[in-house]
Amino acid sequence: MLSVDVTNTSEVIDGVTGVVVGLDPTWVQLVLPVVSLFPEATGTLTFRFDIPPSCPAGEIPLMVRVFSTIDASIVSEHDVMLVVEPIEAAELAMRPSLVNGGTEAQMSAVITNTGNVPTEFRVEAVEPTRVLECTVNPPTVVVPPGEERAVVIIARGRRPWFGNPVNRTINVEAFSPELELATTGRFNQRPRIARGVVTALILVGIILLWAVIFLWVIDALSSKAAATKTVNKGFLDGTTVFAMEHIGGQVYGRVTAASTDLGLERITVEAFRVDQDGNRGEAAASTATAEDGTYLLESLVPGMYQVRFSAEGFKEAWCADDAGKMDLLVQPVDEDIPSVRCAVALEGDPGSLTITVDVPSGATDTATVTVRQVVPAKTTRPEPAAVTQTGPNTFVAEPLVTPAQYEVIIAFPGFEPSTSVVEVGGGDQTILDPSTLAAQRGTISGTVTDAGGQLLGNVTVTLRSGPLELKVLTPTLGAKGSFKFDNLTTPGNYVLTFELDGYSSSTISLELKPGASNTGVAARLVAGEGSITGTVSATTANGTSTLGGVVVTVTGVDFTAKTATLTGSVGNGTYSLSGLPTPGVYTVSFVAPGFISEYTTVQYVAPGQQIRNITLVQSVAQIRGTVTVAGIAKGGVYIELSDGAIVRSTTSASSPAGSFSFLDLNPGTYTLTFWTSHIVQGVVQPPNATIQVKVGPGGLVQQTYDIPNGPP
Repeated sequence: MLSVDVTNTSEVIDGVTGVVVGLDPTWVQLVLPVVSLFPEATGTLTFRFDIPPSCPAGEIPLMVRVFSTIDASIVSEHDVMLVVEPIEAAELAMRPSLVNGGTEAQMSAVITNTGNVPTEFRVEAVEPTRVLECTVNPPTVVVPPGEERAVVIIARGRRPWFGNPVNRTINVEAFSPELELATTGRFNQRPRIARGVVTALILVGIILLWAVIFLWVIDALSSKAAATKTVNKGFLDGTTVFAMEHIGGQVYGRVTAASTDLGLERITVEAFRVDQDGNRGEAAASTATAEDGTYLLESLVPGMYQVRFSAEGFKEAWCADDAGKMDLLVQPVDEDIPSVRCAVALEGDPGSLTITVDVPSGATDTATVTVRQVVPAKTTRPEPAAVTQTGPNTFVAEPLVTPAQYEVIIAFPGFEPSTSVVEVGGGDQTILDPSTLAAQRGTISGTVTDAGGQLLGNVTVTLRSGPLELKVLTPTLGAKGSFKFDNLTTPGNYVLTFELDGYSSSTISLELKPGASNTGVAARLVAGEGSITGTVSATTANGTSTLGGVVVTVTGVDFTAKTATLTGSVGNGTYSLSGLPTPGVYTVSFVAPGFISEYTTVQYVAPGQQIRNITLVQSVAQIRGTVTVAGIAKGGVYIELSDGAIVRSTTSASSPAGSFSFLDLNPGTYTLTFWTSHIVQGVVQPPNATIQVKVGPGGLVQQTYDIPNGPP
């Protein structure tokens, strides 16, 4: 705030205003746009500064220009130095916030300086489990105001050999002398050998083993001695050699998830030959399901088989016929005998889902987390999964049917629900990233009425909150007198102003809590004008009495009215003025010759009458008295009156003896000096006595002064 005292040195009532040069005009507000001043009166112009945080700290030279609203050529200029205090403010963010990789991840921590001074930050990064070693380059950085700087964060660590990717959190903090900023990045670290690769290697090993066994059997058979029995030569005539794929059997089908009926890929399918005694042997063939879950086992030697389906995170399953028998007869495939079809639905091992909620600062409520499996639209939705709160902001849903997608809904009072869909694989222990909640938008609505409760149309309703300013007009038909502001940020503070010509304005301040609305605002405007009345009295040396003929002037913005107090035996000293526009602030002056002028302020929030009784004080004083010598009144005594700057003199009268007076004195302290013989032969004689007298405005000092007959 900056206050400037202004004195009206002209001879007419004037209005003064001012501007600040050297600063963005939107940063400066004049509290009272115009100050009305009577001649020789002094008022104050008050400037309110709203300096944004981005304004650089330091000294800013300004010039305050004050000028008359009546005569623009009357200008007064003054230099002012504005000191902007340093403010440290900044934001920290990760770019990107998620990196997929192996032994090393690289990401950037970006610091944005939203303050007004260059700030040096020290940046640290750490992975809570200490599995990863984090380095920051450079470890310190200076960020100029309004700019951003990035530091590189490198996380290195051994990656797991097998299994699912591991989600690792990297905590990043930036420190300055005044600030502590924090954020997190995520490194999704892949294993050296993915689960699918392990499955493929197992399948390749099985195939190689089967090939070795098959070749060994063929070699063993070919090494035997020739049969001792012979057949008729004609028996072999016309024989043909058949390839195995032409006489082998096939098993085919599709593997689906029991939870979703969707095909599962990379499921290991193995066929085991069963001997005549029902004993299961080694795997004779194996394969893996395709992306849609289909598979094909071919070139099987005709016979009985059992088929197994397995994968990490799923319960093992065996193929069975309609009767529930696991032994399947596989015959050579030809036009009459079809391949064996076997379709199974695998059940995943129970999974879990851990959810962390980023609860708003200072909140005392508890978040509600709902986890529900996503199913096709026409399928009845299952009941929500069991969710347990394991910490202040941490929730765990388990056991979960897998594999499946789950919809996670996080609700918090006053905030928009956060919804996300998460894939939980067979037996997976999945962690959901921290979820930040956004406050719900709010609404402010209500009605405007007059003093009688009638709805008012065409009222300008202005909503303000910081830089935000919205305006609406209340309708004159239909929803007359109503207003509404939608999609407002919460939490927030808002100011509503209601204005209509001919009516007093009204201002309402209200607060919207997170996600809250206020739909019952009731504003009331009062129509009419203001008036002022009262009595003017005067204090003189003779006492206090009503005073007629006093000029009463009422001055406001674009309004001036004047009257005088009544004189005479009836109503002497009374006055009345009406027709003052409301609402408004007015200056009222009372001026009369020989009296000190008085000023007062009248403010109207609504129409009505206000009373102002004023007492004027006589602007001059008097000193009267009688001089005695040895108790006898004496005329011809020379008397001087002095206030240190001006000297006045008189001589006491002979009739009435010893009397004297000094009139039209300014209030103050005076010295009275008495001589019975003032000048003898041109020489000023010593005084008989010196006395100090103090007199106030309109005052009268009257007393007897007894002095000695000669110098003291």
